[in-house]
Amino acid sequence: MALCGQPIPISILAGREYKASDTAFSLNRFINSQSSGNGILLTSKGGWIDSVTATDDYTCVVKTSTFNADWIVTLATTYGSGQYAPETVTAGPTKWENMVGTGPFEYDNYVTGSYMSYVKNPVYHEKATIGGKQYTIPFIDKLVMPIVADMNTLIANLRTGKIDCCQGISLQYESSLATSTLS
Repeated sequence: MALCGQPIPISILAGREYKASDTAFSLNRFINSQSSGNGILLTSKGGWIDSVTATDDYTCVVKTSTFNADWIVTLATTYGSGQYAPETVTAGPTKWENMVGTGPFEYDNYVTGSYMSYVKNPVYHEKATIGGKQYTIPFIDKLVMPIVADMNTLIANLRTGKIDCCQGISLQYESSLATSTLS
């Protein structure tokens, strides 16, 4: 694998399992970095979180002082959802080459302004059950995500089947794509 001729590290975690202690580390890092590092989400600073700890390899417990209706938004879906193991933070979490995931794909290559490609994660643990039979997923070996900045080109690629899907397409194209896209 290469990025502009430079080798990409295969895995910062060297194949180790991502554990609850990594989630606790990451959430504590996020909580303590709020508003220039003063930890405003912590109960002791006027927030609603008492502590975040890993009780075993697979359980991370967030203790709170009060109910917060936005907890899922804050901790799990947007602001705090970036999970970084200590090794990733040490290596530099702002570099895409240092990102580590537990999903079905691994980074393969990135060409600025052109595409990003992914390959099947050989140790991905999830299975799909179809008709009572279990299958290893994902079903594809390589995923290429083209980078298409021009909306007209993107729409043309969708219509002609050069790309299979795309996020962020305006609803104004819905009816014309539905009637003019090759299937």
